[in-house]
Amino acid sequence: MTLSSSNIDEAKPLYVAIEAGGTKFVVSVGNDWRNSVTLTIATTTTDETAAELIKFLRQQIAGKRVAAIGVASFGPVGIDPLSSSYGVIGATPKPGWSGFSYRDVLKEFSAPIVIDSDVNGAALAEARHGAGKGCRRVMYVTVGTGVGGGLVVDGSISNGSSHPELGHMLLPRHKKDLGDAGYCPYHRDCLEGLASGPSVKARWGLDLSELGSDHLGFELQAYYLAAMSSNIILQSVPDRIVLGGGVMQTQGLIEQVRIETRALLNGYRPDLDSEAAMADLIQLPHHAPISGLIGAFELATDSVCS
Repeated sequence: MTLSSSNIDEAKPLYVAIEAGGTKFVVSVGNDWRNSVTLTIATTTTDETAAELIKFLRQQIAGKRVAAIGVASFGPVGIDPLSSSYGVIGATPKPGWSGFSYRDVLKEFSAPIVIDSDVNGAALAEARHGAGKGCRRVMYVTVGTGVGGGLVVDGSISNGSSHPELGHMLLPRHKKDLGDAGYCPYHRDCLEGLASGPSVKARWGLDLSELGSDHLGFELQAYYLAAMSSNIILQSVPDRIVLGGGVMQTQGLIEQVRIETRALLNGYRPDLDSEAAMADLIQLPHHAPISGLIGAFELATDSVCS
C-alpha cells in the first residue's frame, strides 16, 4: 500500500478518481490528477480491498462535499447507467470479484458516480492529454495481466451496449506456433489467450522481457500484436494506436510490432507503407502508468461539466 500527495485547493471542486485493476486499485482525491492525494491498494479480496478504499476516502473527504466520483475498472463491468448492472463486475477470471458493485460500496459519499472500463479511462486520458492528443480517432490497447482496448472519437469514449472486449479478438495462429492452445478460459486462442502477460509466462516460464528478442516467444508476441493492430486499422481506422500495459515495456517490442504490422498490411494501405508512418501511428502512452487514473478524473469532471 503506497501513498502520494500534492496540493489541493479546497475552494475548488473535489473529485474522487479510482483506477481499479486486477492487481491494484489506485484511488485519488483532489481537484484533478495533478492536485490530489493518491493511494495504491493491492487487489486482494473484495472485502479487504473495499475496506482499504473506504478507509482512505473517509480520511481524505472528512465531511467535505464530493462533486463526482469517476471509476475506471477492470471488467467486464456494466456501463449502462439505466441498467441494474451499472457498475457491477460481470463474469471475470479474477476469483471472487464477479458481482462486485461500485455503487453499493461508494454510496455513502452521496456523489454522482460515473463508471467505465479501465482501458476506456486510459484511452480518454491519452486521447485528450497524451499520445493521441490532437487526433480524432484514438485506439488505446493495454497488454498486461489481460488485454483490452478502448476507442475515443472526437474526445469522447465510443461504446455500444457494453465496452469493447478487444482482448477476445480471434486471431490466426502464427505458422511457427505449434504449441498448446492459448490460455483464455473462454476462447483459448484469442488475443488475450495468446498474448497477455500470464499467457506468455504460462507458455515459456518467463516474462516476455526476460526471453530476449531472439526468442520464439518474442517473435510470436510481436506477430499477434501486429495482427491485432492490422485488424484495428482496417476496422476502426484510427489516427493513433497507443499500446500500453506492462508487456509493452519490453525493449524493442513496439518497434517489432510496427514492422510486423506493415508486413501484414502488405501495401493495402499505401499511406501506412513506410517506417515513418508506422512510427506515427503506433505509439507508447505518454502518461503510463497513471493513464487510467487520469481517465477516471476525466470521467468525474465530465459528469459535472456536461
